[in-house]
Amino acid sequence: MSGPEQHAKPPDSLGGHVKGQEVLQLAPGVFLARIDRRSVVLDLGRDRYTGLNERLTLALTGQVATAAGSSNPELAGALRQLKSAGILSTMAPPLPIRQAGPPTHSLWPSPPPFERFPAFQARQAGAALVALARISLSLRTAPIRTTVEQMRRTIQFDRGRRPRIGVLPILDGYTAARPWFPVRPICRLEALVLAHLFARAGHRPALVFGVRLDPFHAHCWVQLDECVVNEPVENVRQYTPIMTLRRPV
Repeated sequence: MSGPEQHAKPPDSLGGHVKGQEVLQLAPGVFLARIDRRSVVLDLGRDRYTGLNERLTLALTGQVATAAGSSNPELAGALRQLKSAGILSTMAPPLPIRQAGPPTHSLWPSPPPFERFPAFQARQAGAALVALARISLSLRTAPIRTTVEQMRRTIQFDRGRRPRIGVLPILDGYTAARPWFPVRPICRLEALVLAHLFARAGHRPALVFGVRLDPFHAHCWVQLDECVVNEPVENVRQYTPIMTLRRPV
């Protein structure tokens, strides 16, 4: 999956749209990023991004007055269109999502891995290769929502202890292993593997999916608090977060 410093409004904070007796929410598995007067919706179940114009964005984010409900023809028409597209539904909204903080710095680029922690090298590289193989297979054979749900459980599992492996040894192991895994680089694979490795070691990674417009592009990366792990911070600042997986506070 290939997310201006303006951050997306978390989906759970949008509130419901009253249409007659219906309360419309973002449908389960649907995530929103607002970028200026437009927005992008991610439907995770369909692995599809949809761009929304200003009219639909205003209806979706509640900035068109909703007091009149269905008596407002423009609002009612926009809400019907969003519901028929599967973006809004009357089903219960998803659990609140805690967004990652705005990135301020990065670990990338880092010094060559063999200059640090040589005793950890083989072990961490081996763990990285196993994770690359498993997650690459999942991305090829299972719906993306399945892989994301598995990662959500891994990230949110509270291991109740301090990290048992430092950040740099994990990153070193991955950097050493990646050239030996014969799959072209793609952001969703790299980010999912790194998030898995950090979470299993007891860290609290945030797996962030982001989007930008003009032209449209989707991307994902890993953060530890405000630190970007796997690429320069200038790269990810081009994107507005649309979905974040991280452990609840």
